[in-house]
Amino acid sequence: MRNAVGFEIARKTDLEWTPQGKFVELVVNGEWLGNYYVCEKIKLGKNQINYDDAFLLEFDSYFDQQHKFRTKIKNFPVNILEPEDIKESELAYVQSYIDSIESILYGDLDKNICEYIDVGSFVDLFLVFELTGGREIVMPKSIYMYKPKNGRLIAGPVWDFDWSTFMLPERDPWINENGFRNTDAIWFEALFKETEFVDSLKSRWGRYRNDFESVFAFMDSVAQDIESSSKETYNRWPIDISLLGSDVAGDELLDYQEAVESMKEVYSQNLKRTDIQISRLP
Repeated sequence: MRNAVGFEIARKTDLEWTPQGKFVELVVNGEWLGNYYVCEKIKLGKNQINYDDAFLLEFDSYFDQQHKFRTKIKNFPVNILEPEDIKESELAYVQSYIDSIESILYGDLDKNICEYIDVGSFVDLFLVFELTGGREIVMPKSIYMYKPKNGRLIAGPVWDFDWSTFMLPERDPWINENGFRNTDAIWFEALFKETEFVDSLKSRWGRYRNDFESVFAFMDSVAQDIESSSKETYNRWPIDISLLGSDVAGDELLDYQEAVESMKEVYSQNLKRTDIQISRLP
């Protein structure tokens, strides 16, 4: 459920596009192989990231694409996923553009960051990861952005909420009651020093807050729909609890309904914690 719920949270924001997915039961040659979540891929296109002329970037520690570079100041690994036939001049342009962003945020380039990034999209990305508890944004891993060739850098779409999300407090080493969870991720430590980012964060939180509450009903609906197949999936593919950071209490794996209730409780705590932190902003 984590990916489905993470995407649902993202859909409550103004992010331009979030992948759609469906739960399916997989049968191959008559053999039932479990419950899977099948979703759209992130790519440029009319029904995905709808820009005719743009660069799709992935900040990812695997750093395994043909066209790639590391940022000048933070040394972040950036893959250029599309277009696949990118020219050397285009690669140099994208790298220079990203380096200019870092120079504004961390260096001595005296320009307004709003001229280079869509600040609201970065606020939305931050909120989704605060509410899910995801930490891949710190590594970074599977963090997507795109830049229309005649526009500013846009954060998103979101992807991959398997790792570290919806952890019970006693198993979450990143919870800090006196601060946000992900201010150390990508450029957020610097963005929090920008008035435009903080103002947008406060404004958007006020606008989204009631819609975020509706995610509880979504959790209940999904949990009910996949309860039977999820239990059968566990029987088919037993889980090694040593690999889990969530769905575990002490040394015991939670049962299905306990895991659902745990997710809801953690989400509730994350909403309240974010309420508090945003109320403390200047």
